[in-house]
Amino acid sequence: MRNSIVFLAVLICLWSGASGQVDLFDQCKARVERILNGTESFGPVNNETIEEYGYIYRGPVAGLHPDFPRERLLTITVKGCKVLCSDPVDWYWTSNIPLTLGIVSNWVIPIIALLAVLPYDSLDQKNRTTGLARSVGPIWELFNWLGSPQTALTAIFFNIYQMRRCVSAAGLSHAGRPGLPFYNAETNQENWKSLKKDAYYVLCCTGQFQTPEENKEEFLKALLYGLFRPLFMRGEAMQNGDLHPNNPRSREAEVWTRELLRAMARQMKTSRRRGVWPTVASILLFFVAYGVSVASAFSSDMGDRTTTHSLAFGILISWFPLVVLFAIVDRNPNSADRTGTLISRWLWNVNAVKAWEADQSLLGTPSWWSQTGEDRVRQQLSGFIGQGRKIGYNGLPYAILSAVAATQDESGQCLHENLVTKTSTLLEQHERHPPTSWWNLSVIAQMLVLVEVGMAVMMSSTVPTIGVGCRSGLYITYGLLTSFTWGLHLLPCFRSQGSLAKVTGRLLCFLATLSLTFTTFASFSGVLKNCTCRCGISGYLDFENAAFYKAHFGVTKWWSAAASVTAIPVASCFFVAVFLIRVLQPLWQDDSEYDENNHEMQNIIGANMDWLN
Repeated sequence: MRNSIVFLAVLICLWSGASGQVDLFDQCKARVERILNGTESFGPVNNETIEEYGYIYRGPVAGLHPDFPRERLLTITVKGCKVLCSDPVDWYWTSNIPLTLGIVSNWVIPIIALLAVLPYDSLDQKNRTTGLARSVGPIWELFNWLGSPQTALTAIFFNIYQMRRCVSAAGLSHAGRPGLPFYNAETNQENWKSLKKDAYYVLCCTGQFQTPEENKEEFLKALLYGLFRPLFMRGEAMQNGDLHPNNPRSREAEVWTRELLRAMARQMKTSRRRGVWPTVASILLFFVAYGVSVASAFSSDMGDRTTTHSLAFGILISWFPLVVLFAIVDRNPNSADRTGTLISRWLWNVNAVKAWEADQSLLGTPSWWSQTGEDRVRQQLSGFIGQGRKIGYNGLPYAILSAVAATQDESGQCLHENLVTKTSTLLEQHERHPPTSWWNLSVIAQMLVLVEVGMAVMMSSTVPTIGVGCRSGLYITYGLLTSFTWGLHLLPCFRSQGSLAKVTGRLLCFLATLSLTFTTFASFSGVLKNCTCRCGISGYLDFENAAFYKAHFGVTKWWSAAASVTAIPVASCFFVAVFLIRVLQPLWQDDSEYDENNHEMQNIIGANMDWLN
């Protein structure tokens, strides 16, 4: 409460201090008019010498309506501005505090709200790292999201696409893929479908972690065995012909892997991020800000308030709520660190069951996970890279789904070794040449961002002598930096560990983030309201306001086009995201009707569940 009072007092002081200030360029306009009228001289400059010095611009003014006399529009050159106006920087908070407060409330606060709800790394990591090391991960994630939203959206879109394929593979949509079994005679149909849904949901969550480079083959063997041994994979002993399908060892392996899979899926569904309403509220706040900015830009009583660049800035960052919006769809684990630990422990137990089933000399029960082996368990998975945290291709679920479809026989069964080999081959192949769907989604992500940047540039460039060079130049710089990173991540060399392209991409993300930060500061500070930026590439400036431009330059059509074109993809993406949530929701819904005792548990000791603690 005290901080709020102090903040309010500062704003009142700024407002009262600015109330007596006059726009520096308005003062300059009055001075030039007096010099031209012969009522004032400015050093050696008077009504006779002002033309000789080249301070007055008499040339054509682009976009001016023919019905307005050119001689009535006062324009000066950049040299004249620097001399006659003393080359000022007209800070908004000293000459136009309502504009500063309007932009801060309209855009800066919604941006901060969106930044606050970005899916940063799990706070549970504080248990393993401290100080600066704990901040490095979220900082780089922020650079990825802000420095190249195209690549972040590409990763998010492709992961959503993989989830959509998992929904189809689990038989939860009308577009189920052929060749995938929907029923197992040893269980009832409802439990079978529920188990399939669990397997593919665990696959989606595991796919949000980076596949380990070391021991990748062992990782795939454990993962595929844990996912599909309860479903349609013939066991280790069965495929060698050593055991009959009804042999207790094989039946126990299937029961244990089923129990482990069910427990893993239930943990993930329980920990799935539920608090989406603050995120949705932040997105809606941005949409409201966009509407307010459009209304103020086109209001008939806008008068002297030059808010055009406020709308242009909002158009520039209209991709930001899209990143947050689709990150909601692509949210799986609530705590990445906790989920990674559980997946690693689950894989440990799966490996134990797999070894126990294959080796008949092992007596007793499998070597279940225990706290003493926790350090080795943590090495099972690499870092969490979901929701656009990592630039590049990540398609573990896609490779596994493709491998399953390719290795299943007519009865829907497949051999574990065949599935592992096919998955490994596809992973290596897709690392070099990603599938067509990834390329298509990458182009869509690029177009979404470039449309916003392009409309901001168009709007800024069609406002005569108001930031034509500097503002639009900043927008173009940001668009180019983000596009360079997007182009790099398409190259095969980018997918190599420690490659120069990857280092360059990080540097470009950092520079683009700095560019966006400065653009945000410039939007409410007035740092670009100086002679050089007001003249821009045209080399001259006038002293009119936005209302004059609307009346005599016909800029409304350009502003309307920019606002409309920007609103179309933003609104479309919102409805697409709502549709995707409804389509994908069955994958993570818990099945309360599942009968845990409705399987062959008679005379079989259940799997050890200490790993859930």
